[in-house]
Amino acid sequence: MKLEKTFLIALKLIGYLLLAPIFFLLDILRLGKNMRRMRFAVRSSLTCYNCRSKIPLVGMWKCNCGFQYTGHVLKPCSLCGHVAQIVRCPHCGVTLLL
Repeated sequence: MKLEKTFLIALKLIGYLLLAPIFFLLDILRLGKNMRRMRFAVRSSLTCYNCRSKIPLVGMWKCNCGFQYTGHVLKPCSLCGHVAQIVRCPHCGVTLLL
């Protein structure tokens, strides 16, 4: 009984040690994605790469659930909590990934 418990603890420890680098890399990738999104969170506009016009990030927005709100595009929806992933240029219609 005690040997089985020790074996299970050792097996879990080996599993954690083998999976730790993978989880570390996933966390680094997630951090990079969040840092990129945070750059947009402090801006009031960004430049369209197609027509070079300014795309406002503050204004009236409509969520996928149908709720309309005023504010920054990265503000979570009050109804469903969804945060926008894309924004469309009002001049040329190109979609930009945030």
